[in-house]
Amino acid sequence: MLFNSYIFLLLFLPVTYAGYRLLIRYGRQESALLWLNVCSFFFYGWWNPAYIPLMFGSIAINFLIGQQLHRQAHKSSGRMLLILGVTLNLLCLGYFKYTHFILDNLNDFFGTHYYQSDIILPLAISFFTFQQIAYLVDTWNGKGDNYHFRYYCLFVVFFPHLLAGPIVHHREIIPQFLKPEDTQQRTQHLAMALTAISFGLFKKVILADSFAFYANQLFERAQTDVPIGFFDAWIGAVSFTLQIYFDFSAYSDIACGIALLFGVRLPQNFASPYRATSIIEFWQSWHMTLSRFLRNYVYIPLGGNRKGPVNRYLNLVITMLLGGLWHGAGWPFILWGAMQGGLLMINHAWRALTTSTPANATKQHTLRIPTSIAWLLTYICIVLSWVVFRADNTDSVWRIYHAMFDVTSLQWEHSLRQPVINDICRQLGWQIPTLWKILPVLFLLQLWVLFLPNLQQLMQGYRLTPTALPNNSTRWHWEPNWRWSTLTALSLSASLMALHDTGNFIYFQF
Repeated sequence: MLFNSYIFLLLFLPVTYAGYRLLIRYGRQESALLWLNVCSFFFYGWWNPAYIPLMFGSIAINFLIGQQLHRQAHKSSGRMLLILGVTLNLLCLGYFKYTHFILDNLNDFFGTHYYQSDIILPLAISFFTFQQIAYLVDTWNGKGDNYHFRYYCLFVVFFPHLLAGPIVHHREIIPQFLKPEDTQQRTQHLAMALTAISFGLFKKVILADSFAFYANQLFERAQTDVPIGFFDAWIGAVSFTLQIYFDFSAYSDIACGIALLFGVRLPQNFASPYRATSIIEFWQSWHMTLSRFLRNYVYIPLGGNRKGPVNRYLNLVITMLLGGLWHGAGWPFILWGAMQGGLLMINHAWRALTTSTPANATKQHTLRIPTSIAWLLTYICIVLSWVVFRADNTDSVWRIYHAMFDVTSLQWEHSLRQPVINDICRQLGWQIPTLWKILPVLFLLQLWVLFLPNLQQLMQGYRLTPTALPNNSTRWHWEPNWRWSTLTALSLSASLMALHDTGNFIYFQF
């Protein structure tokens, strides 16, 4: 069951919300939370009921280990229990997610034919595994509370964030389950939630899925022997760059909106990352909760920046390699992680080289790249890295890269005759010369990404997320009035009419 489906929007969500509010109205707070647990498990099991026992078993085992760790915080016996808990989580994740990848590579290396056909990747296993590992580590460090099972269970299985994040922290969400809303808050939250859901659906259905057509054409052709032209490659790569942007932004907005229906503010997970002027800034605003997890539970335990620059750069690369592997079992994901680690290493090294420390010990930049140039370099690196992320194999990566930098295919007419472009034009009913219509669309959407405020900024006066944003100068501010209600209704109507031809969220598969 997906957020962008009729059965979710017109049946599951209204029934779940109505049942929750009815129980709250009659003062049955605990029953309301139990109802959310039941509905969340139903939501998860809609795809494959066979994996409900796996999910429940993972929750129960981690809860029991957490209970013991709470009593043995900071003790050596607790450390062994922590290692056991983390190991069990990683083994479960490894078996379901990486068995095929490992066997395929062993077969290629040794010429064997081992095969395991009955492993299907459970939905959201990467997300709920990371959340529970963080809970175990925090509990042993004395930062975890002794929660009741139904609260801990809801923390893991709460359906707005279950499938694609954000990766929530137990201390930022469980207390919200126990805090009742007043009537004024409830009305305000409802208006904010409907706006977030509607705007998110518009970005997914109207924008992201439209660019998926162009992107898919390129990456499908990359697996064949058909030549790829210069413009084909760049249009396809930029299309995927915009597709994944609006796709993930849409999911983040919808998840925040749905959670707010139940009085819960999810942490911000997306903050206009394509405005970044460095890879460091990019990872501070893209999948922010994953970055937080990797920093707190991988990078810092490895040593962080405490043991000199060489170890710091090595820790960065290792952390991002693991982050790439978390996204998927395949060499392109590993290559993508290595690429991100390398870019972060270069970014930090550049900052170190171009920063001086005067007598007052305040660091100042002595050499600055103009902001426009820094943004362009960062954006090109992002586009190139998304090619690796999206490609099915490394051969496709190199074919697309070759086309993107092949000066012999710079002739416009030569590129127009390539199959990718011809297929697009035929399906759209265009004559080939009118391909120029594609470029203004890409340009306008890029301007949207760069200059229009995101949803968190629009609602900064009402706090869509728990963390208050710094005041910004945008002239547009959301208010619960008829103008924004009309825009919300139009966005929702357009999305519902196009909903029949929509695809999965990109992060749905992780």
